[in-house]
Amino acid sequence: GVRPDMGSGVSAEQGFDFTDESGTFHTFSPESDVFNYCKQTQAAGMLPSVGAGSGPNMGQVGAQKHPVSLLNEKRGRENPIMYECVEAGELPAKVFTMMCKVDGQTFTGEAKSKKEAKKFAAIKALSELYEIQY
Repeated sequence: GVRPDMGSGVSAEQGFDFTDESGTFHTFSPESDVFNYCKQTQAAGMLPSVGAGSGPNMGQVGAQKHPVSLLNEKRGRENPIMYECVEAGELPAKVFTMMCKVDGQTFTGEAKSKKEAKKFAAIKALSELYEIQY
C-alpha cells in the first residue's frame, strides 16, 4: 500500500475535499437536449420501445428471458410445473427427453443435455399455452 508520508503531490495537511461536487453529473436535468431528443425520437417511432417486436411475438415481453424461468413466472408458485426426464442411448449419442406437464398437457423436448431438453419443452409449452415464440 501507499504510506501517507510518501510524497503523492497532496500533503496530509492539505487533504482532498470530497464534498466538492463541481463538474459532476448534478447538472443533468430532464429538460436537457439529449433527454428531449430521445423522448421525441421514441414518440415518433424511430426508437424501439422495450419489449416491442415483430412477428408472432407481437410485442409481448419475454423473448429475452430464459424459457424455463418465464414459464415458471407465468405459472406462479401455486401451480408448479412437473418435469420428467428419460434417457436413451449411450454416450456420446445419448439423447435426453424432458417432459413438462402443465394443466394435464404434456410438452416434450429432446436434446443432448438435460438442460437443453428442459428448455425445448418449456419453449413448446410457452408457444402453445401463451403464444410466446422463441
